[in-house]
Amino acid sequence: MQTLGTPLAIEMLLHFYCTSEPFLRQNAPACMETLRMLADSGLVKPDDREGRAMEGAFQTTERGASLVAMLCRTPLPISLWVDPRTGKVVDL
Repeated sequence: MQTLGTPLAIEMLLHFYCTSEPFLRQNAPACMETLRMLADSGLVKPDDREGRAMEGAFQTTERGASLVAMLCRTPLPISLWVDPRTGKVVDL
């Protein structure tokens, strides 16, 4: 199963979901590698819309937008209090 793998990949995917402006650190080696992975995975593509074809401009694909929607629907984690003596969850 393929994953985004790093917080940087999530940050870049969300960035290009919100804007097609180049990512601030886009020329850093880790960012270039991550952008290549996002593009190879079909999550982002060069922004070729009229008037936006600047160097480094990307946009999410339908697949990328679907992943962002999935991330937005991910439930927040919950925490439980467990009595270490019994291993049972403590009702608060």
